[in-house]
Amino acid sequence: MAADEWHDVWAATMGHLEVARLAMPDPDEAKLGLYREFLDANEQGLAFECLAYGAEAQDARREVWESLLLAAESMELDEDAYPHGDAVRVVLRHLADRRRAHNWRSALPTDLSCLTR
Repeated sequence: MAADEWHDVWAATMGHLEVARLAMPDPDEAKLGLYREFLDANEQGLAFECLAYGAEAQDARREVWESLLLAAESMELDEDAYPHGDAVRVVLRHLADRRRAHNWRSALPTDLSCLTR
């Protein structure tokens, strides 16, 4: 990968990670402290893990999980990636859980007038 391509991927990953952090219920929580240290050491994979596990602890909203998925994709991480695969599985599980919850709600009838008869 050429240097300019690498820089573009790095910048995209950084952007996705920061969007995820800022969308957290408590983006400054102490548990996320290592996140900044890992970024400063250019350890984006470990920073990703901090956010994934922090998001799980904070019961983060969908935007966080989607941004984390984009970060994983930009780093070419998947469930089998060592050592970050466990964190990728956490992200995928939360997105799947939210998708199932959304599908369940959308299956409800929109006209509930039958309940008032």
